[in-house]
Amino acid sequence: MKKLTPLFFTAILLTGCSTMGMERHVANEQEIDIEKYGYEEDEDFLLNESVMYHIADMSRTEHLSTSNLQSIFTDEIEAGNYNEFIVFFRDWREEEPEEAAPFTNHYYDSLLAHIESPFPSSEQLIPDAIATFESQYNADQEDATRLLRYARSLMESGYNVEQGAELIFKWQETVPQEELGSEGMFSIARAHHLIGEYEESVAIYDQIAALSPDDALVYYLQSQAYREMGDEESAQDAMDMAFSPTRNLIANYGDDTYDFYLQFLAESTE
Repeated sequence: MKKLTPLFFTAILLTGCSTMGMERHVANEQEIDIEKYGYEEDEDFLLNESVMYHIADMSRTEHLSTSNLQSIFTDEIEAGNYNEFIVFFRDWREEEPEEAAPFTNHYYDSLLAHIESPFPSSEQLIPDAIATFESQYNADQEDATRLLRYARSLMESGYNVEQGAELIFKWQETVPQEELGSEGMFSIARAHHLIGEYEESVAIYDQIAALSPDDALVYYLQSQAYREMGDEESAQDAMDMAFSPTRNLIANYGDDTYDFYLQFLAESTE
């Protein structure tokens, strides 16, 4: 298992990941069983142990409320530390189930983030994640969040694109347009995209971009759809838009990560 950081994590943080954190936590007898809760033999399950233990430290900080931790964990996952949260949470849930329970949705978000990331997915994690989402969905098929998670895991993993898309389209028929929400709209766009209905997906990506103009991912996905339609000019325009949120990116993640981001997007167009 390679110990690398995921997308948007700075080179500075990567170089600072030494054995110091591990030594400190071993000394404090707070070691997380990575072999049990991670996928050590899978090279596509990237894990930064220092970040994982930092997340664990936050969970044990007494002055942080549940609401504080909700925000911190959300930020960690959005920063690309979903694998670290997955392993940490599995250990936490085993050791302190009552304390971990309020953050279960963050665990589900992390599983889906891994599947939907631009990096290769762990072949060992995918069936575990899909089984988890299927169980949640079967327990309450009227819950939109559970349905969308399950459907997107089926589609984005390639496990069963058609079934996932069908679930989303059937759900769409039952929900007024104004109540779809950003997650619903994104899920519908991805469903159209992944079954080859590129024009429909592009139109919905446009709607999402109008609501979230700084979301580089939307433009990147839109550029993919245009390219698959054979419209290289529009694909390049969308990719140019994906480069645009430079100020926030640099402020949040630093110059080194921005360079990595540019390299990633450039390689994606080749």
